[in-house]
Amino acid sequence: MTKNEIQTFAKNYSEKDFDRIKFDWNGKYGDDFEDKNYDFRMQLCEIIKEDFSYSSEKLILDLYLELSKCAKETFGVYNSFHLFANELLERTGIKYFDEYIEGASKSMDTGLSSGHLDLSNKRINEILSHIKSKIVNSKNESEIGKYDYMLKRFEWLSEKDKKEAFKPKENSIGIDLNGRWEGIITLGKEYKENEGKEIFYESELSQLNNKIKGLSFDISGFGINPEPADINGKIEGLRISFTKQYRISHSVTNTDKAKIDTTRKGPKIQYVGFFNNSTNSFKGNWTISVARKFLGLIPLNIKTTGTWNMKRK
Repeated sequence: MTKNEIQTFAKNYSEKDFDRIKFDWNGKYGDDFEDKNYDFRMQLCEIIKEDFSYSSEKLILDLYLELSKCAKETFGVYNSFHLFANELLERTGIKYFDEYIEGASKSMDTGLSSGHLDLSNKRINEILSHIKSKIVNSKNESEIGKYDYMLKRFEWLSEKDKKEAFKPKENSIGIDLNGRWEGIITLGKEYKENEGKEIFYESELSQLNNKIKGLSFDISGFGINPEPADINGKIEGLRISFTKQYRISHSVTNTDKAKIDTTRKGPKIQYVGFFNNSTNSFKGNWTISVARKFLGLIPLNIKTTGTWNMKRK
């Protein structure tokens, strides 16, 4: 189809056209993967993202949700997925906020991408009020958990001036931490026979001046935690320091599985590292210190250590 034909389709889109854009998957992966609407849906997205004004809110909503479904099964996400999330929220406010959460929750990639928002202060405040009301009034623990996750995202947005919210920040040596990073955590000598084993992770970081916040997700490796970890820290010159705390507690065993305790958060992990200009990456050490009592009487400070690195994805 030509660009004009696709624009006409977008302008006249209605429910009867949904079958043209829906995620129509054959249930297979790899070379056997097939979604018969993929090419047209991508053509449509590439054209209308340049100017959303002639696309209805229904089309934006349907594309956002179908893109998220595709992302889940392809283990990736359309590089402009965040633009559809942003347009949906800026245009409709809280009207489709549950659908926004649904799309964001499809996979780690959609969760990270959907957080790249450039909303007006009016919309941010409206959404924040909605989230807080839901948390207070809901009796559904699963729903409260989803809204609590979104509360942190939109509280962070509300703290920044709109003009500066999504402008890349650089410190005195020009390091920009905004965006997605990937790296490896290596277990130290305290883990004995498991020393040297690795955990592969991805992080989504946001930077305001020298302050950093974000989320980290274990992807694969030894004893991974199924829940994200919250990151808070700062960068000073070449030195980065931050704490990372998993939302549920886990401990490694002699197998590749982790022992999970959903009743409490994990301990705060202290990370320190330095930026290497030649490799454009970070490398450093991490430490966990946990206070315990031997025989219920004698206070002990148990420390475990390791190394870590990360580079931009």
